[in-house]
Amino acid sequence: MKPYIIIVLLSLILFSCSSKGMDINIRTDSVAMLKAIELYNQDNPDINITILPTHSQETVDIYIGNNLNNPGHLELLDEYPKDWLTDMNIDKFIESAQTVILDNENKIIPLAFDVPLVLIDKSQAPNVFPLSIDMGTLTDQAIQYNVISTSTSARRGYNPLWQPKFLDTLLLSYDTNIQLGSDFISWDSSVMKEAITKLTTFIDYDNGFRKKYFIEHPYNLLTSGRIKFWLVTFEEWLEMPENIRSETNFYFFNTDSKLESLPQYLSIGLTPEGLKKKTPLEMVNWLLDSNNQKRIIDSRLESKDLIKGAYGGLSTIKASNEYLSSLYKQLAHRFPRSEDFELYHHIPEHWDDFVETGLIPWFENPRIEKNEENFSQMVENWHRSSLQE
Repeated sequence: MKPYIIIVLLSLILFSCSSKGMDINIRTDSVAMLKAIELYNQDNPDINITILPTHSQETVDIYIGNNLNNPGHLELLDEYPKDWLTDMNIDKFIESAQTVILDNENKIIPLAFDVPLVLIDKSQAPNVFPLSIDMGTLTDQAIQYNVISTSTSARRGYNPLWQPKFLDTLLLSYDTNIQLGSDFISWDSSVMKEAITKLTTFIDYDNGFRKKYFIEHPYNLLTSGRIKFWLVTFEEWLEMPENIRSETNFYFFNTDSKLESLPQYLSIGLTPEGLKKKTPLEMVNWLLDSNNQKRIIDSRLESKDLIKGAYGGLSTIKASNEYLSSLYKQLAHRFPRSEDFELYHHIPEHWDDFVETGLIPWFENPRIEKNEENFSQMVENWHRSSLQE
């Protein structure tokens, strides 16, 4: 999903000026929700919708954002009425989204998520092309493709440092069970060792190749054979020029038997204040309705919106994804079953900050030997400076 940036004038955006209907205050920083709220307001013109930024201290009814399954967010929300959860037909969700709802005591409902795709030029793709690729295969094929040369024949398979934003996704493709609490840190030591070793195997700190060739767009390097792989999110793939989509193929990224998602997803939750009213619950139902999500998708396409999908990326509603995939010919025979997608049930608390200020700088530093002992030292240093000050 897109970076969540919103410009709020006078601390709110008012979609309706009517004073007759029920007010709904929504706290969010998701630009992807604006189109949906606009269409909802067209269907319900008597309802006043006020959008507040995430740092607002005003009372809100609905909270929409990334990583709402972190304890800090869950404290702001409340459990849904049990009869409503039954009535809403939980089977309409992809399987892992159902589990997230139940794991979080019915406090949040995932709306949208995104997945990494591994792009490859069609000339490099195998004749029998599997749907997905795992970390081990990606590493091995990237290394085999390398031609270390200063001549025009130089080429590389892939280097994770080209795209640091995917380092956490690659790391979490191993079930490290990492936890970053305010007063504790832990992970599975044997799995973490394997993950660091595998990631380090195809990290190249020689920046000469990048300086020489990345003056061109990575898509051009991919289709010319200069590099073998390039990672994009599903939403970025939807936004790619059609000629690039037609010249490339893609793998989904798998871990064990599931297709890995990015380690965050967009969720919606009702606050205790929102549960006192009827209208916020009705709005949540509207946002989860597959027909309404199809309308949002169509409206985005008609207006040439940069955001694709109902709420950016993939929806947790099965029928919405089936409709989206029918609009792109490259997805006709390469779109997974809904039950194959895996959402992160428990994203480590403070994960975004850890990735930005701890994990990425550590992997990017060529002077640090990459092993679990040094990883542990980095995490402890980050923990002290970020969480214990």
